[in-house]
Amino acid sequence: MKTLRDTGLLFGRYGRQMLRNPVWLVASVTTPILYLVLFTPLLRHLSQDHVLPAGTALDLFLPGILALVAFGSGVGPGFSLIFDVKAGVIERLRVTPASRAAILLGPILATVLSMWVLNGILVAIGASLGFSVHPAGLVVLALLLAVLVEPFLNS
Repeated sequence: MKTLRDTGLLFGRYGRQMLRNPVWLVASVTTPILYLVLFTPLLRHLSQDHVLPAGTALDLFLPGILALVAFGSGVGPGFSLIFDVKAGVIERLRVTPASRAAILLGPILATVLSMWVLNGILVAIGASLGFSVHPAGLVVLALLLAVLVEPFLNS
């Protein structure tokens, strides 16, 4: 129970830390949205020219954007952890009664949650552009993206 409480506290700390830097927040949200909105019409021309099968441009492009978000989300906490180590934050956290697992799980869960929110926004925009949403596929995708992000967070 203590680990869950500590994880929640550190999750809140890293979540607030992400929200305090609006430039990175706006850049990380708008970049994949702009990719999706600006490049989807270009890819539709490829399916009209029979380079891609008809109607598959967005069905191929959106999962790629979601994977791009997952890989990009793995880099953020790594750099954050490096800055925290250099600033002595991790050393100060290690001498507190906080669980060592919570020290790692807090930032990981904050990043995974932000990635899922961004993926939800992207899927909603993709659905408005004609992407066919399969709920079971989204659950599998969310789990796979979490598994893809996890090794990058621990490196």
